Amino acid sequence: MKLRDVVPAPRSRRRSVIELGKDLLILLLVCSAVYLSARSQLYHISGDSWLGQIVERVRGEALPTVAPAGQGTWDGTVHPVRLAVCLPGETVLRYGVQYDEEQLDRDYAALEGFLSEALASARDPEKISERAWREALSTPGVYFGLLGTVPMQALCRWSAEGGAAAELSGSVRRLILVEQAGAETAVLCYRNEEDGSYYACATSVLIEGYLEQALWDYTDNGARFAYELSGEDYAELAPETMILPDAPTPERYQAAGGLDLADDAVRGELERLLGFRGTDYAVPGEWVLRDGDTLRLSEDGTLAYDSAGQEGAARYPVAGDDAASALDVVWSLLNDAETAWSGGANAASLCLWSAEMPADGAWSFTFSYVLDGAPVLVDGKPAAVFQIEDGHIARYELCLRSYTAVGETALVLPERQAAAALRGLEMEGQRELALCYEDSGGTVDVVWTAR
Repeated sequence: MKLRDVVPAPRSRRRSVIELGKDLLILLLVCSAVYLSARSQLYHISGDSWLGQIVERVRGEALPTVAPAGQGTWDGTVHPVRLAVCLPGETVLRYGVQYDEEQLDRDYAALEGFLSEALASARDPEKISERAWREALSTPGVYFGLLGTVPMQALCRWSAEGGAAAELSGSVRRLILVEQAGAETAVLCYRNEEDGSYYACATSVLIEGYLEQALWDYTDNGARFAYELSGEDYAELAPETMILPDAPTPERYQAAGGLDLADDAVRGELERLLGFRGTDYAVPGEWVLRDGDTLRLSEDGTLAYDSAGQEGAARYPVAGDDAASALDVVWSLLNDAETAWSGGANAASLCLWSAEMPADGAWSFTFSYVLDGAPVLVDGKPAAVFQIEDGHIARYELCLRSYTAVGETALVLPERQAAAALRGLEMEGQRELALCYEDSGGTVDVVWTAR
């Protein structure tokens, strides 16, 4: 009898044991996944069963990672610039963070899932009073403050696992996920920046053993909103201006900008990413490309595009007439251009600052660089402005900049003193006190502003 005739039997038994072990592991994961699915009431990610993804990974047949259809790369676009956790107690106890990017990133990473689930599972919104909104701010839960106004549909699409709650509309800057007395699930509250109204909607976010457990990780650090503080110093401030006892300690940064128009490699890469193959020529201080439409590259780092007079197919078409579809195209274009120019070495992130739709149905999007949770104005202007008309990008202007920390802390007044200084300014209505970086070239200054 040959040796090869007796070997297969023990191999077969060993393989059976291994396969049995795999099946048992899969069964355990399936049971765990079903339990978690029932608990969160979320079963799909990007259109594929995440339960199926787990099973396929265990079997060694992982599904390919594919971005959801129509969704661009949006990391950081809607990242909050301030966050607060209201704790249980007879009096207001609140933890807050702003102008501290590292700490904010850690806190948001721990709490982002609650917001995503709330947006994905939000029920029909009901209008509430300003008083109810303020009561929600003082109820155990989490407050998220965005840099600027974001269309709710885009926020749902980007943050809610690629989905969107059709019932939610308008634009938001502030959202609160709070416990509801006597209920099993939390309530999502927000202010619609388009009409100034406040709304609340039920969600599937469990409170007991889930949201409330996350709140236990935080302690009161004295964060308060302006409307909770007495004294004339805060009378001119918008009610939701968050005030911390200690002065913020933002970093100081060095700015770099400009384009070497003689550098064919960098200029060529920008032209490729922006989709230009037309006639190009130099004029003083600029490189001009024409192909029915026009792109101008300036020595100061400004890129300006105008589709006026373009014939044929649009260069930057937008599928769909909603803000989310338009922002997918805009963000991809903006992010590619900035990354190609800076090589990814930039301490600043790009963030959506405003989204507006005038009466004619055209969208206008403004983006800003953000450093330590504060926007950057480059010579008094934001980083980029895009105009969407008739289903395509009609115009844009973006300023390429990169920032490097110099290893020093900027000295700024505590919020209380800065608020008192604002009393001497002539302002119409209440304004939000906020830090802002001003880039005029070289070292970037950080100052208090009234928005």
